[in-house]
Amino acid sequence: MMRVPNISIYGNTKHNLGGLTSDLQDANEVMATQKRINSISDDPIGLSQVLDLKISIGNLDQIEKNVNMGISWLKGTENALDSVNNLILDAKTQTTRLVNASMSAKERRDAIGTITGIIDQVITLGNTQINGNYIFSGTDSDISPFEYHGDENPPKVSYYGNNTAFEIKTDKEVTVPVGRDGKATFWEAEVDINSTNNTIIFKEDNGHGSASQMILEATIEHGKYNTTQIEQAVKNALNDVSSNSGYGVTYEVDYDESSKQFSIREDGSFQGFIRTEFMWDTGADAYLTKIAASPSIQPEDINIRVDNKDVLTIDTPKPHGTEPFRLTWQGDNTWAVDNNPGYLIIPATISGSNDTIGIDLDESGVADITISLDTPVTTRGQFIEFEIVSAQGDHSVGHEIGFNGDNSIYAPPTSDTNAVFVTDLIISAGVNDTIDFVEVDSSGAATGLLSATIPNTTYTDMDSLSAAIEAGMEAASLATGNTINYAVSYDVEESKFNIRQDGSSLNELRILWNNSPAASATASTLGYYPLEDTITYPSSDRETQLNITLDSTNNRLAFEETNGGGPSGILWATVAEGTYTSMSGLETALKTAMETASAASGYSEIYDVSYDDVSHEFSIQRSVAGAITGLDLLWSTANGAGNSIGNTLGFDPVNDTGGGIGTAYTSDNDMVLMTFDDTNNVIDFEETRIDGTISDQIGITIPEGDYTDLDDVAAQIQIALRADSPNNVRYEVLYDYTVGEFMIKGSDADIKGFSLLWQTGDTREQSAANMLGFYGNDIVGFSESDEAVVNITIDASNYKIDFREIPKGSDGKTVDELTGLIDQRTYTSHSQLALEVEKALEEESYQNGNRIDYSVTWDSYTKKFTIKENGSELAQLDLLWETGENAPLSAGGTGESIGGMLGFDTEDDVAVPVESDREVEWGIFNTLIDLNHYLADNDTYGIERTLGRLEANFGSMTSEIVDIGIKYNRLEIRDKITTENSLSLTERRSTIEDADIIEAIMDLKAIETAYQASLSSSAKIMNLSLVDYL
Repeated sequence: MMRVPNISIYGNTKHNLGGLTSDLQDANEVMATQKRINSISDDPIGLSQVLDLKISIGNLDQIEKNVNMGISWLKGTENALDSVNNLILDAKTQTTRLVNASMSAKERRDAIGTITGIIDQVITLGNTQINGNYIFSGTDSDISPFEYHGDENPPKVSYYGNNTAFEIKTDKEVTVPVGRDGKATFWEAEVDINSTNNTIIFKEDNGHGSASQMILEATIEHGKYNTTQIEQAVKNALNDVSSNSGYGVTYEVDYDESSKQFSIREDGSFQGFIRTEFMWDTGADAYLTKIAASPSIQPEDINIRVDNKDVLTIDTPKPHGTEPFRLTWQGDNTWAVDNNPGYLIIPATISGSNDTIGIDLDESGVADITISLDTPVTTRGQFIEFEIVSAQGDHSVGHEIGFNGDNSIYAPPTSDTNAVFVTDLIISAGVNDTIDFVEVDSSGAATGLLSATIPNTTYTDMDSLSAAIEAGMEAASLATGNTINYAVSYDVEESKFNIRQDGSSLNELRILWNNSPAASATASTLGYYPLEDTITYPSSDRETQLNITLDSTNNRLAFEETNGGGPSGILWATVAEGTYTSMSGLETALKTAMETASAASGYSEIYDVSYDDVSHEFSIQRSVAGAITGLDLLWSTANGAGNSIGNTLGFDPVNDTGGGIGTAYTSDNDMVLMTFDDTNNVIDFEETRIDGTISDQIGITIPEGDYTDLDDVAAQIQIALRADSPNNVRYEVLYDYTVGEFMIKGSDADIKGFSLLWQTGDTREQSAANMLGFYGNDIVGFSESDEAVVNITIDASNYKIDFREIPKGSDGKTVDELTGLIDQRTYTSHSQLALEVEKALEEESYQNGNRIDYSVTWDSYTKKFTIKENGSELAQLDLLWETGENAPLSAGGTGESIGGMLGFDTEDDVAVPVESDREVEWGIFNTLIDLNHYLADNDTYGIERTLGRLEANFGSMTSEIVDIGIKYNRLEIRDKITTENSLSLTERRSTIEDADIIEAIMDLKAIETAYQASLSSSAKIMNLSLVDYL
């Protein structure tokens, strides 16, 4: 048997005891920690699972903290917004009370403090904090988000937070916003358009007077609009109404995100000038529209001013055009009123002149509407009409798009004064220096052909040219011995020449522009057509030698004839009744009556009856070939019968006997040819001054009485005309016995014509027209250019136009100045020059600018140029009349600008769109701030508009609260799920990591027992081995 060495026994024993000791230590550790796994060697896989579970549980714990914090924030936010909504309801209650018509302006002003208090409370709620964090600041939760600037004009609320909502993490990849972006919460992305804020009242005006002004109303459909949508809606509304009822202007409406402003402009496609006034401030007022007139009244001549809009309370019927308010000229200083919709106008005709009307709609004694006419009406029946639109209230959308102030006006750059018509005229020998004319003097004698020669030179002063023409014509007249004085003038406003006699000695002046090539060329230079211009004066339209009416009281002549058989007895000649204006007619009628009576008696005598213009006597005698031996005119017999013609013919009521045979009976007195009284002695007339203005109507009276000499009638008319002439015209009035006509002449250096208003004068019922043989009105105009004279020389001294283009999106960056060069030549029409200016702008823009299309137009009525972009590429167009390189020398430039020629002052013109007065924002702060403004102005329409706004604000806040509630519910669910998940993971971790205590005790006991046993046996073995060793 082999012996085992003691050292081996000892080693094995020691090893076994070491293992049991380690097991005992592990068992004790399990009991001490109550953990099954205390080191990686205990259970590597299990330990890995435990660590993962620890991380998951930790995450869930953090999420639970986040959720609890989020719930706290949401509760605070909800409470704050609930309070804001309560304040909105308070404001709505106040507004409902304040909009009532029974409230006074003072009561409304007193409520401003209450509304300001609500603003302050909303600000306080907007600055709510949770655990020291501002819940409406976005992620900048350490910054107070809202500040009210009540002292600014207008007041405003600033937001200092950011636009990112504070979020919490509710899962590994999931976040929930629990804070709020204060901007998105207290301001709104949409505006509610309804009947209180859906209109735009605007006026389009082409500059041609009151009748050319179109007041239009654009309407936007009800609904909610964001900035892009309202931009398009406003554009469509403006363009639709302009197309259907206005001038067809196309508008551009833009919203700038950076400036938060809207802008409106015309897109440049309208040909010519148009001025658009957006009536943000006055659109709620009453106004007149669709001003029109009878065809004989030029729309440009009508000027209407509303002096008291408050009385315009009754509309004319709609649709407009069916029954417009109409004023019709009656010719007697009155205008008849038609289609009165219900105003208190008494009587139905109102007083007024032929160029001015004052309409008192409420019988207050003061005109509420004043109408003036540049050219007076002349014909009865001419009318002016218009529609009345009463105050409709302020329902403007302007308040929603930032136009809260005065009216805005958009107009392209336009000449400040009338443009230059003539820079120079060249008169050349034998080419255009001849005026051929003929003078007809007061006797009717005409001169031969006269030729006036204009000195040959270049005229830069048209007054000098006028003087040269005048001198030339007077020299030609002097050579004939007529020595006529002439007046030639140039109208700088109309660019026309006027040629007339300075006096009234000529009966007729003929200017023969078509007599020769030189005369025709002169006509063209001076603006005349190559035709004959004849200046004549009014003369009676019918023969007017007398004006005598015969009737049964004065149309009989008693006479007796004697022949070889004795006297005939009394014969009665009855002259046909009627009004006689021709002496030959009266002579023939009396002759016929006497011969008829003679024939009836069987004598059949022939008589001579005549009137002598020189002696003014009427004569009656037997014809030379007569057979009777005696003729007695029995004036006393007829006079006794009460129907004698004797007095009318100038015979006394004493019988004429013993004559009539060979020697005529002649009247004892001058025959009365005309009798004037207050029913037939007025001549209405007016004069046109050389500047084109028409004088007030003047009525002269012919002295009442009997006239036996028509020269006396003419003299009295002449005296009255000269005495009352507003321009001191030396009228001449002549009577021509040969043709039996009156002629009224009047010419002077200070007038360009006059009018005799026989039929339309203010006192036409007392007109002398019938007595003097005139029918319709007579209008006298002297020789005036048929068209404006245009001769503009563009040369090196005036051919440049400086301008600057600022494209959209340039953000104010410096833009180079551009200079257009106009073709240097002489222009004979403004339209031609406009086209060349347009070309110069476009060429320079193409070469050095932004390739902009331009429109340059000429308006012959306003006599002005308009320069604008034909499109909408530019944010701004500057015409640099003052600051450009080529501005006038007085402004520091080279002096080569064309601006002055085009009628532009030395001041830059800037073409920009109309822009919002303030930033466009919608929300509770804006609503309340605007409400204070409305209260201060006692603006009931604005207060009414606020009700709708507050409703929208309440709805917006309610949406925010609903959103908060949804998030709150989500977090509560998240909290529950997190708690459950955490518990589940904890249990699982415990299952893996925690020890079974009973099992651990039993294991420890077993290990201890084994250890004790092993220790005991090992001791025995070790003792034996030691003895053996010893």
